[in-house]
Amino acid sequence: AATAAAASTSASTTASPPPILYGTAWKRERTCELVLAALRAGFRGIDTACQPKHYDEAAVGAALETSGLRRADLYVQTKYTPLAGQDPDRLPYDAAAEVEEQVKQSVAASLRNLRTDYLDCLLLHSPLPSHE
Repeated sequence: AATAAAASTSASTTASPPPILYGTAWKRERTCELVLAALRAGFRGIDTACQPKHYDEAAVGAALETSGLRRADLYVQTKYTPLAGQDPDRLPYDAAAEVEEQVKQSVAASLRNLRTDYLDCLLLHSPLPSHE
């Protein structure tokens, strides 16, 4: 499943992660201003997740867009979060879909939210239940 999503991520870039990334969890209504402050302070790596329960990816995208920095100069990673880690009232994908499709939908939502056409890294946010 991750292989299909990985092909949608960063095929056009060879960006290496910076030594430290700015994490965007639990910033809520201050996400945009805090991401902008981090970028002004010199951060060029941003960590977020397609998990509306704890992250506001759209606010991260607004910050990236208004920062004045070129996308190519940033390292942006996000995460696919399985159902167990999501708020059931704000799912970024179809809960009934197969995991591979959920990952594709999650990546598509992240690309929209972050206002970019590629990701530098996609992580699995937490373990998946066993499929035997």
